[in-house]
Amino acid sequence: MGTTPQRKRLPLVRQWKLLDLVSFTIMTGMFVLFVLIFTSLGDSLAASGERYLHVADQADPLSAGQLLFC
Repeated sequence: MGTTPQRKRLPLVRQWKLLDLVSFTIMTGMFVLFVLIFTSLGDSLAASGERYLHVADQADPLSAGQLLFC
């Protein structure tokens, strides 16, 4: 019956390792996103970002889009 040679296939273990890596990466990203959205850690990061942008805008008014006309 078996006169044709069987094709070599990738081992099933290697395919699962790639799938596990992709799944782990996506789930980790979702976890970090939820932590930043639903905890006070995200609020404090947003507040520090706002302070940083406010200081940067005051230091260089041209970068903030405030053009000075003479």
